[in-house]
Amino acid sequence: MPSRRALLAGLAAPTLARAQTGWVPTRPVTCVIGFAPGGGADLIARAIIEATQPAVPQPLIVSNRAGAGGTIAAQQVALAPPDGHTLILGGGSESTSIPAFRALPMTPARPSAR
Repeated sequence: MPSRRALLAGLAAPTLARAQTGWVPTRPVTCVIGFAPGGGADLIARAIIEATQPAVPQPLIVSNRAGAGGTIAAQQVALAPPDGHTLILGGGSESTSIPAFRALPMTPARPSAR
């Protein structure tokens, strides 16, 4: 079960993003999870998505893309149009430790760069 702090962070994130940028989604938002369904990371990500849904005027759709320590999910998000309708809920390894050991098909520091 996710902590109260994680759920509150999930609720606050879209509200802060909308307040700072004025961005409001115009179609469903895909939330890509870099881990298999049913695991601990997936359950936490789904709890955050569920807690965040009331603050977002469009549906949040879960898309699991397991494999390669989250790199497959990160690549999918990096190649998506940079319009804010594709988000990643990652564990960190896809942007920290994996790039230190091998070349990636995207740049973690600039996910919209192709």
